[in-house]
Amino acid sequence: MIKFLVKFIFLLFAIISLFMIYQAEKLEFLALSRIDPLPEVYIMVNEERYAEAANYLDFFMEYEYVNQNPEVQKLYNSISKKRSSWKYKLGKIVCYIQQLIYPKILILILFFQFVDFHAVQYIA
Repeated sequence: MIKFLVKFIFLLFAIISLFMIYQAEKLEFLALSRIDPLPEVYIMVNEERYAEAANYLDFFMEYEYVNQNPEVQKLYNSISKKRSSWKYKLGKIVCYIQQLIYPKILILILFFQFVDFHAVQYIA
C-alpha cells in the first residue's frame, strides 16, 4: 500500500511538472507576440495625457514594426507638435501654479472663516 502511495505521489508530481513546463512555454510564446500601441495611445490623446502618450509611443518606436507604420509616425508627430506648442506649455505652467497656490488659498479661507475678528479688536 505504501509503495502504491509513493508511486502515486511521484506520478502526481510528474503531471504537475509537465503542466508547469507547458504553461511556461505558453507564456513565453505570448510574451513574443507583438503589441499594437495605437489603441492605448489614442485613449491617452483623447484624455489629453500627451506626455504619457509620447513616452508610451516612444518606447515602441524602437521596434521596426511600429516605426515603419505611417499612422504611428503621423500620430507621433502630431503629439510632438502639440507638446512643443506654446499654448500647451503655458497650460501646463498654469496647472502647476494652481496646484501650488490653491491649497494655500483654501487654508487661508478656512482660517479666516474660523477667526473672529471682532474678538481680536476687543482684546487690543
